[in-house]
Amino acid sequence: MKREERKNQYQETILSSAYALLQSREWKNIKADDIAREAEISKKTLYFYFSSLDEIYLKLIKQSFMKLNQAFDMEIDMNLEIKELLTKLAYVYLRFSFDHPLETTLMIHYNRLTYQSEFIDIVNDIDEIANKYEIFNLFKDKHLDEEIYTRQIALFLWSYIIGFIYLLQNKNQWITEYYGQSSTQTIKSHIAILRKVMDDLL
Repeated sequence: MKREERKNQYQETILSSAYALLQSREWKNIKADDIAREAEISKKTLYFYFSSLDEIYLKLIKQSFMKLNQAFDMEIDMNLEIKELLTKLAYVYLRFSFDHPLETTLMIHYNRLTYQSEFIDIVNDIDEIANKYEIFNLFKDKHLDEEIYTRQIALFLWSYIIGFIYLLQNKNQWITEYYGQSSTQTIKSHIAILRKVMDDLL
C-alpha cells in the first residue's frame, strides 16, 4: 500500500471512530484514548496522523458541511426566483437536520474564531465549503438591496432555520404527539407558512 493511501485509510478510520463515539456522548467527553480504542490503534498512531483532538473535530465539521452541500447540490437550482430559492434552501436544510442530527449539531456549534489562529488552513477550507450556499452570497449573486436582504431577511431566515432545527432535535417526539403529524409533515407545513411570509416581505 502506498504511503498516501495508508495515510488516508488511517485518517478515515480515526474520523469514523470519533464519529461513532459522538453518537452516544458529547465531544468534550471524548478523549484520545477513547478514539484510539474505538479505532483499534495506539494513541501514538492517532497522533501520528492528527496533531490534536481539535484537528479531528474540525475534520468532522468539514465533512458535515460537505454532506450538507451534497444535499443542496442535488436540490437547489440557483436560477430560481429569490423567494423560491430561499424557501427551497430552508426546506433542504431542515430536512437535512432531521436526517443528519449529528452533522447539524457539529455545524451549528462550530466557532471559527476558536480555531483560526492554530488551524487556519482547515478553517479556510470549512469557510469555502460552508459559504457556497450562504444566504448572504445568494443575495449578492442576485444583486438585491443589501439593506433589506443581508441585514433583515438573511437574519430572519437564519433565526427561523436554527430555531426550527432546535425544535426538531429537542422536542421532536412531543411535536409529533401533540400535533399528530410526522416531522416531515411538520416541516412541509412550516415551509408553506414561510413561503407566505416571504410573499409578504419581498
